[in-house]
This record gives sequence, C-alpha cells and structure tokens, in this order.
Amino acid sequence: MPFIKHQNMDLYYEVEGQGTPIVFHNGYGNSLQDWYELGYVDALKDDYQLVLMDGRGFGKSSKPHDPNQYTYDLRTSDTIAIMDHLGINQAVAFGNSMGGRMVYALMYYYPERFNCFIAAGDDPYVGSDDLLNEFRKWLEKGMADVVDKIETLFAPFPKNLRERYLANDPKAMLATYALPQTDFSEALRKITAPVLLYAGSKDPIVPQMKEAAKLLKDGELQLMPDFDHAQAYWRGDLAGELIKEFLQRKGFS
Repeated sequence: MPFIKHQNMDLYYEVEGQGTPIVFHNGYGNSLQDWYELGYVDALKDDYQLVLMDGRGFGKSSKPHDPNQYTYDLRTSDTIAIMDHLGINQAVAFGNSMGGRMVYALMYYYPERFNCFIAAGDDPYVGSDDLLNEFRKWLEKGMADVVDKIETLFAPFPKNLRERYLANDPKAMLATYALPQTDFSEALRKITAPVLLYAGSKDPIVPQMKEAAKLLKDGELQLMPDFDHAQAYWRGDLAGELIKEFLQRKGFS
C-alpha cells in the first residue's frame, strides 16, 4: 500500500491518471476514498494526474491526539513530502472545506510549489468559533452524535461516506482544530498563479469567499446554484467539470 513516513507520520496516498498533477486535500472527517465515490476521479483522471492523500488525522494516515501535531506548517509539509516522493516539482493544489483551508495554507507556506490553486467551501480568515465549539461538543459524545447532527444540518450522507465518517477517531478530530486558527488572507494578495474559489450558492461561507476573491490578482469565485456546503462536495461530477473547465481555460491540460 502506498504510504510514506514523514515526521513520524504514516501518510497514505494514491495516484490516478496522467498529465498536470493535482494534489487533493480532504475535508474534515473525509478521506481520499470519497474522491472516487463522489465522481471527482472519473471526471478528471483522463486529463490530469490526481494525487489523492489522506491528511494526518484522517483515512489511513496516522491519527495523533496531540494538537501540536496539527499545525499548518506541519500539515502543509506533508503535502510537500508526498510531492517530493513522487518527483513532482509543481502541482495544482485542490481542497474542499477543511481541505480548502489547506490550499490557503499552501499559498502561505509553499507558493512556489504550485502553479494553480483551487479552494472550495472555505475562506482564509479566522472567523467565529461558534460552529467549531458545537462540533467539539458533538465529538465529545462520539462519532454517532456528530453524524446525526451533520445530517440534521444538511442531508443524509451517501451510504459509504456515512460509514467512513462514523469510523473516524474523535480524539484525533478534536485535536485537529484544538489550536487557534491562522489568518491566511495576506497570502492571497501575493499569489500571481491562477486561483479558483467555488462553493454552493447556499453555503454560509459565500460572503467571506467573495471578500477573499477580491484579494486575488488572477482569481475568480464560482457558485454552484442552489447547493449547500455538503451538496457542493457530494456532487463531484459537477465539481469536477467546473474544475476541468477552469484549468483548461488557464492552460492546464
């Protein structure tokens, strides 16, 4: 199985397709298997090399319980370690939700390693902790409570995603967001590479993403009509087409 060891972490990844590499970053509680089941891989693998990785704390990668193991300088270095292992000098950085925040962090820490950035369903700012505090309360009761609450907020998970979400380590998930967050918005002002931001039009994060888009030299925000946060993630067939259209328009094929 494709693991690398980095900073005492076992990092799991898979590679599909050929062409310009795109490095995928999972959302909170998600794993690289989602990209297959939600249609992203099928939508993009014929045109691009997809580097799918489980971020530390999720999927098959190591799941430390120490919050200090989840700083963004460490987590972004995991991405670079996998790229170096695969001999990839530059790639497209892509992520959804928490993975979108990873994309902003990569703009901040490693802008020279990426020739394009695509961030979905998150913004670079430090916002209210209200939702995070609610999530922490749910996690303290166990994963079943988390899943119930998420399905109340959005809609029932697709079956296999629900089972994988229930299999998460709640202590690792608590550690992931235990430290104060970092504002990465200044990095957006310095990026000259193309940037796509996208979200469901009903996602509460849209106003912040509109503000973030204004900071970009070569960037845009696209909205998926009538989708909320979860739906914009679950419809990987449509999101994949949106991503491909942007990349081809910007000369990445």
